[in-house]
Amino acid sequence: MSLAPDDVVWLFDGREGMSRILADLVGGLMVSMQQLMPPSALHTFEDPFSAMAADASFNARDEVSGVRLSRLFPRHTTPEFDPQGEEWEGMVRARAVAMHGHASAVLAEIEEAGELVPVRESSVHAWLQTLGALRVAWHADLVGSDAPNAEATKAQVRANPAMATLLDWLAYQIEDLITTREACEEAGTGLDISDIEDWA
Repeated sequence: MSLAPDDVVWLFDGREGMSRILADLVGGLMVSMQQLMPPSALHTFEDPFSAMAADASFNARDEVSGVRLSRLFPRHTTPEFDPQGEEWEGMVRARAVAMHGHASAVLAEIEEAGELVPVRESSVHAWLQTLGALRVAWHADLVGSDAPNAEATKAQVRANPAMATLLDWLAYQIEDLITTREACEEAGTGLDISDIEDWA
């Protein structure tokens, strides 16, 4: 039995300040994405021609700096096959817009619900994309590298215990969301949150 879009398939437990922490992280991600988005996605223009002109003079790839953004927006083609960087530019713009949309949806749900956030089937993709992006970005920050296979050393973890804990927490949230959703899918029904305040 398939789930309906409005079925609740996970409950984010944001008590003890964790809801505010996640909201701040998601808000920071949105700000980072905004600097990579074309002007037409951020501003209102009087006519489509002025929007096109603004987009044409904007280079999102020039804004990809630092290990966090470099990890989230790797150059997927070599200069040999994309000498002007046009394909990479398109990828950065499109992914930034999509990521900003996902993060915006997640932030809206957190701010509306408060500490206990019901996540519906229709929102699962946005939550997974947002939590995943946050973990990838902060992992790159911890290891100081945008390499996909970079692993944190014991020294790096000891030097940044709070960041290491944050990464473990994000990984747990992702795993718990996936596991709970799968259980709901197998049962063919969403979670009963009629007494949401009683959830432990």
